[in-house]
Amino acid sequence: SVWMIEDNCLTRREMKQQILLLLEKERINDTCDTFEKFPGHLVLSALFGALCSPLEKVRWNAVICFGSVVPALAMEDMEEARGVMRRLLWSLNDESGA
Repeated sequence: SVWMIEDNCLTRREMKQQILLLLEKERINDTCDTFEKFPGHLVLSALFGALCSPLEKVRWNAVICFGSVVPALAMEDMEEARGVMRRLLWSLNDESGA
């Protein structure tokens, strides 16, 4: 699929790459606001992927952005936001070795 973002036609992969590049920036609070331009499911997918990045800055920026993306999602679709939180908890459980 192809989406229009700021007069650019981008594929799903290109969008996820742009999101990951944005997570490498220093001013992450400004970056989180720009995610509104992207389809929500792609943002969430990229953020989950970023949690496994070898770059510590990208991982922490993803965590920070989850803090603004998920509440915004909850305002639109509470069940979807609950699903994201469940996925985060499952990931924590898997990492603990339990």
